[in-house]
Amino acid sequence: MVEHIHGQVVAMVSSINHEIRTPINTLQYFNNIKDYYNKLSMPEGKTLNFHVSDTLPKTISVDSSKLFQVITNMLNNALKYSTGKAVSCHVDICQRPAFNEESIIRGYYLRILIQDSGLGMSASTKELLINPFSVDTESKQQQVSSIGLGIYTCNQLLTQIGGKLRLHSVKDEGTKIMLHFPCQFDPSRLSQPLSPVNYGDMHILIVDDNSFNLEVCSAMLAEQQFNTVCANNSKVALIQLVNTEPDVVIVDYQLDEMNGLELIAKMKCIQANTQTQYVILSANDKNEIAGSECHSDIVFMQKPFNIAIFLSCLSSGN
Repeated sequence: MVEHIHGQVVAMVSSINHEIRTPINTLQYFNNIKDYYNKLSMPEGKTLNFHVSDTLPKTISVDSSKLFQVITNMLNNALKYSTGKAVSCHVDICQRPAFNEESIIRGYYLRILIQDSGLGMSASTKELLINPFSVDTESKQQQVSSIGLGIYTCNQLLTQIGGKLRLHSVKDEGTKIMLHFPCQFDPSRLSQPLSPVNYGDMHILIVDDNSFNLEVCSAMLAEQQFNTVCANNSKVALIQLVNTEPDVVIVDYQLDEMNGLELIAKMKCIQANTQTQYVILSANDKNEIAGSECHSDIVFMQKPFNIAIFLSCLSSGN
């Protein structure tokens, strides 16, 4: 039975690997997706926050049917199976090298970040990306094969058309899924950002040994016009601190070599006379971090990174 269903899935993905790009009105397209969910009955207690970047071009060429299939499949999974109450979807655009490692060609991609605030996935559930019939013995979720088929199909579909699905899930921190969906447009027609505050003169150093978290945080800050520099370990972070002299440093508390407070202490020794604002990003509340009470000059934020809270801390100087 499992082999029969698996064969059907493979056949289905193979039959839809031909990409058909047509021009769409970007704002109207994503408003239609919002309306689609506004008309649905949400699972009890669940909310969906759908945000589309102001920097998206007005018109793009994309395979709209596959894009709708991937986004709604991932959102439906998050709304149905997440143990948290809130699900968010953030859409922007990026330019990056192709995911084929042999290619150096840079292309444009819609970047869709879907995250929830639930308990996170177990290791066996993550295996659903490559094996849709994994049995999750660690989770209380039912209908695991339904989750697996959805994630597996979307992963295979994106791979076929040159996109990418990345999944990052941590216990008690929730799950993030980042989709890169290939598209085309005239770069000269990029929409102008509508942010009322100009952050273009501010430089931010982000330190995290998880590349997924780095990209998510950097994308959110870049949308607000911040200049961002990333470091994936403490050694690189110290070098970037000297090279860029950032206005703000955001440090993940749990680093491989040392914790975030220890790294910030080293940074303060290097640049003792600067006005740099330091921010610790942690899964725990400030009161749960040993020694946090001794650092009144450091801002403590809980994961996942929230751009609205960050901007509020900046404006209040706190």
